[in-house]
Amino acid sequence: ARVLLNSLKEIITIHSTNVKYRNASKPYAKSIIPILHEHSTSADEGVRSMTAECLGKFAIIDPETILPELEKDLDNTNAYARGTMVNALKFAISAESEDLLRSKMESFLTLMNDDNLAVQRQAFMTLTRA
Repeated sequence: ARVLLNSLKEIITIHSTNVKYRNASKPYAKSIIPILHEHSTSADEGVRSMTAECLGKFAIIDPETILPELEKDLDNTNAYARGTMVNALKFAISAESEDLLRSKMESFLTLMNDDNLAVQRQAFMTLTRA
């Protein structure tokens, strides 16, 4: 899993930092998101961190598709998934996605009151990054 995620992370990072590559990546969102969602519940924190980074940087590429997917998982019964989604927001923060992020921020901030302390921690760390 780590090798796949690391490869994805490298590709997504390059595409998120280069405007001319962004449109080339958008058609793959529907294929990549389920893979990342699957790893968002991993017991391995390193896998979840890489998953969050991939999701967040993919949100820079295609915020209209990815941010609603992140928001949808904030109610997941799995605390690992909730923590991964709020952690992904930290990586999604960019000048290009600022307006769309503002409209979603309230739902992410509700995780500051999550029942799970690890999820609260991720929400706090994301808030301090914003």
